[in-house]
Amino acid sequence: ATEIGAFWYQEYDPTGFVPTGDPGWRARFTPTEAGAWTAVARIPPRGLESEPVSFQVLPSDRPGFVRVHPENPGYLAFDNGDFFFPIGLNLGWWTQSGTALSDYRRWMDAFAANGGDAIRVWMADWSFGLEYSDTPLGDYTHRMRRAWLLDQIFAMAERRDQYVMLVLLNCADYNDWQTDGWNKNPYNAA
Repeated sequence: ATEIGAFWYQEYDPTGFVPTGDPGWRARFTPTEAGAWTAVARIPPRGLESEPVSFQVLPSDRPGFVRVHPENPGYLAFDNGDFFFPIGLNLGWWTQSGTALSDYRRWMDAFAANGGDAIRVWMADWSFGLEYSDTPLGDYTHRMRRAWLLDQIFAMAERRDQYVMLVLLNCADYNDWQTDGWNKNPYNAA
């Protein structure tokens, strides 16, 4: 049995960036092998459980996730054992003159056309960060648009056969000499 967490999701109109449709719970799961699988949604504290949903996973020629090479930890490899040497750029956040989608589309198209296959994206408070002073910890209501934008960046990368190294924490949010990030960091209990 494998357990995964769910997340709250809101769809957005990509032209006006306004919410569309009703928000709801979602889960993402990548099966590790072909065959028959069954999924059940549970909320144990409330004693709730969904009906089982069965699905069939077909064999794939996709190489799998990128991990540390099992025989040479100085390198990376796909799950299938193929060596992975990333050719990458830091594309941390979008510019003041563009939008996240227009900037990343332009950058990733040019990068893919020149053989790039890995990008680094930051979850900084001014870009894709989900936790900041405008939302309490665990409540991402005010940052759902950012979460949706980050999903779009991952989808763009997948369409271009690019891999994303996601930077979860911004160092400037944990000091007081780069920005005022530490004073606005929701993890700061001082």
